[in-house]
Amino acid sequence: MTTKQRTCSHIKADGKICAAVALASKDFCYFHHRDRKRQAEILQALNHRRTSLSQNQRQAVYRYIPNRESLFDDASAALFASLDLPPVEDQASVLVNITSIMRALATQQIEPRVGALLLYALQIASTHINSKSQSIAAQQEAPHDPAV
Repeated sequence: MTTKQRTCSHIKADGKICAAVALASKDFCYFHHRDRKRQAEILQALNHRRTSLSQNQRQAVYRYIPNRESLFDDASAALFASLDLPPVEDQASVLVNITSIMRALATQQIEPRVGALLLYALQIASTHINSKSQSIAAQQEAPHDPAV
């Protein structure tokens, strides 16, 4: 008797469902479970900052950051959180991220320097994804010699 393992419920940017094995008693695989946990922690931190600012507890939010001209900017943080960038897991998600960043840049919702850094990070990720895809394709195309 075989038991069917549950698979991850995450839907990727290309519309495909992640086929990885889900964690025990979870709906997502390790990668997507951690990604959702990180996303929740970022939103929780943003809400904490907003609450602290609304209660005039600036010392809980503002702290000195060396070589930085401005302190925490709530509007920018809220905008970045609302971009809802998907995790970088394949070429489709890279394209979704690039499109979102381009729109934010074009509408002047994020600073050009921040946009440039995000696009550079996506370029690095895309290169990594391409090399990984090529190595997988090469392994699949390699002739299999049953005598070995």
